[in-house]
Amino acid sequence: MTTGDGGILCVDTKQAWRSGDEGATWSSTPLFRESEKFAVSNERALLRTRKGVVIAAWMNMAEKNAPAWNLWGGSKEVFDQFILPTYVCRSRDDGKTWEAPIKLNQPWCGCIHSMIETRSGRIVLVGQEIIYPGWRHATVMFVSDDEG
Repeated sequence: MTTGDGGILCVDTKQAWRSGDEGATWSSTPLFRESEKFAVSNERALLRTRKGVVIAAWMNMAEKNAPAWNLWGGSKEVFDQFILPTYVCRSRDDGKTWEAPIKLNQPWCGCIHSMIETRSGRIVLVGQEIIYPGWRHATVMFVSDDEG
């Protein structure tokens, strides 16, 4: 993602990485104060709003719970054991510091598709979660009218 000063910003499992020289050198800052509670998935979305707020969305691998896959399709009790929640966190200074993460959902998230800002300023994050009954993935949208 391009920062307000023309730099580059990306995130990995626990860090935000910034470059001000087109990727020749990088510096990192932690995404989380309590890093043991969070691990950003490889599949994630990153957006800088027109007002300069950076929003990162991801599945929290630190909370991932996946019982034996042969249980997939079982009872509601089994369904509730499959956990891979979606989170977002924000930065108001182009990734130098980050606010505490916010959990958007609890069920197993199948993927993070994309995140956009509409003309009105509404943020739309598209992902998936499994639904019960049926045990299939459904596309879900999370929206924010206050920049995440």
